[in-house]
Amino acid sequence: MTLDYASIHFCNALLNANYAAILFFLWFRRREDCLLLWGSSFLTLALSTAMMSVVDHSLAIALLFGCISANVSLLWAGTRAFDGGRPFVWEMAAVPASISVLHAALAATASLQTANAVATALLAVNVAFAAHHFFTGHGGQSNPGRRISAWALLAYLPIYAASTVLSLSGTDNHASAIVILVSDLVLNNAFMVGLVAMMEGKARQALTVLADTDPLTGALNRSGFFKRCEERSPDAVLVVDLDHFKDVNDTFGHAAGDAVLRAFHERIRTAIGEGEYIGRIGGEESAIVLTSSGSLDVGGRAEKIRNLVCDTPVFFEGHSIRVTASIGVATASKVEPIAETLRRADEAMYRAKRTGRNKVAA
Repeated sequence: MTLDYASIHFCNALLNANYAAILFFLWFRRREDCLLLWGSSFLTLALSTAMMSVVDHSLAIALLFGCISANVSLLWAGTRAFDGGRPFVWEMAAVPASISVLHAALAATASLQTANAVATALLAVNVAFAAHHFFTGHGGQSNPGRRISAWALLAYLPIYAASTVLSLSGTDNHASAIVILVSDLVLNNAFMVGLVAMMEGKARQALTVLADTDPLTGALNRSGFFKRCEERSPDAVLVVDLDHFKDVNDTFGHAAGDAVLRAFHERIRTAIGEGEYIGRIGGEESAIVLTSSGSLDVGGRAEKIRNLVCDTPVFFEGHSIRVTASIGVATASKVEPIAETLRRADEAMYRAKRTGRNKVAA
């Protein structure tokens, strides 16, 4: 059975409209900008597909090229939003508008075939930039879903080249349109699979972060701390315990104790460098990993952290709450399990408590 031109148009427009509806529904539930932009992209493509069956004037064709370019720009903008970046508003509007205007000018001064070829070439450049962003992401993010979507976009480039050759050779425009429409039916499915994989990967990553994070302080929890240590061996570990923390809870209430713990971890985060991290490993006890990326004067840095804790009170509901900290220090070895390094730092911390508290022991 041979599909006629109208059937291909209908199937393609319906497919893209369905994808747009799915993405808009997800946006309505989640309110994520990327879903709104991706849904708008597929809706624009559905409208462009519908236009292809009726356009027969050069200005209408110019508008069609602008709509197809807007589809690509919206995909790109949605991916930037997905990565946490800001969409290029100028790119979403200026590039499609420029392609439409240039096509109309060339169609009026040269020929429709030339206008189509130039507009297709510019559209291919837009697609290539969008595919590059899918590959690299914002800040180097990448996952299999991104690569699927990127390759689906890149697969359009030889299709655009074939379409341009057909157009310049004087072949009926319907032949060029059918090449693009049939390709759309295949590649848009692959592209949507990539988007779904991207969203699934991001959700899985968010769940992992949630599972490894202490909800009160935002620091790593015990499980997350050990996972991070397995990724890269620390150079030194500090175990920090707030002195007489039970008295804070008994005197000011548990809400005040929570405020002290949050303030404590916020201060620590300002004192550690890139690649260093803190984990809440139990109650008021936390572990800090130091690396050679920062100054490895371990004793000096431990004293700085101790001073950071005790020099500035925590203000809570009109109360000024002062706390001190006892810190144990242990340098790490690449052949020593992190649990053993942590045990030595913990013993040093208890030695600091036994000898008067509010001090550092190694």
